[in-house]
Order: sequence, then C-alpha cells, then structure tokens
Amino acid sequence: MLPEELARVRRELDEEAWSAGRYEEAAKLFNEITTSDDYVEFLTLPGYE
Repeated sequence: MLPEELARVRRELDEEAWSAGRYEEAAKLFNEITTSDDYVEFLTLPGYE
C-alpha cells in the first residue's frame, strides 16, 4: 500500500514540491517503524537518526 500512496502523493504535487521534500525517505522510515520487530516508544526518535 505504501508504494501506491507515495506515487499518489507525487502525482498530486508539482515537481518542485516533490523535489524539495523528503517523501521517499519518509516512506522508508515509516515502513521501518511499522514493520520492525523492535518496538519504538517514540516514533520521532528514528527520524532524528
């Protein structure tokens, strides 16, 4: 589902907004947080890394 949503976001944005953002990196982080066997108490902590 994540790849489809990422593609939808890209279609909705213009190229400048897409290039200025970190959407692919955010999607990767979201995937790691939600599918990892390790519990992450504060979801923002992995983002700081």
